[in-house]
Amino acid sequence: MLLGVHVQRDLKWNTHIDEIITKASKRLYFLRACRKANLPTEVGLTMYITKIRPLLEYASPIWGGIPNYLAEDLQRIQNRSLDILGLARETVEPLDVRRDSHTAHAFNEILDSEGLHPCCKFLNTRPQLYSLRTQRARVPVPRTNRNMNSFIQRGARLLGNKSYKA
Repeated sequence: MLLGVHVQRDLKWNTHIDEIITKASKRLYFLRACRKANLPTEVGLTMYITKIRPLLEYASPIWGGIPNYLAEDLQRIQNRSLDILGLARETVEPLDVRRDSHTAHAFNEILDSEGLHPCCKFLNTRPQLYSLRTQRARVPVPRTNRNMNSFIQRGARLLGNKSYKA
């Protein structure tokens, strides 16, 4: 475990997602208590947004390329929270949309760092004099699905980087 993120030797995220689900499930009690006390739904929604959703999103740019079955497990926690509060599921953004937004933002910060960020060594950010394209970085072509779902590849895809090739 590194800074609260469980990284397995095979670079799968099952252990990390299981830990997140366990912690978040325990916090659903507070939502039930809000509902039982007949508090306004805004209080319960604020409780979800401040106490449960941060668990579901912590370091999500890193592990955001998880398989669908793990993403569905996380979304199930959000759906259970909204069901407890009696709110429609469209009340808050789906977690996969938020993960993509966080990944794109983090990747954009790396590109804006002008080569100072440690992740820049994985990108070819040198300007090419012969190219008239507006690409900011060249990302290596992924050869495996796991690499294709890694942070650098997802960030390039989400920002619409011209040099990304699937």
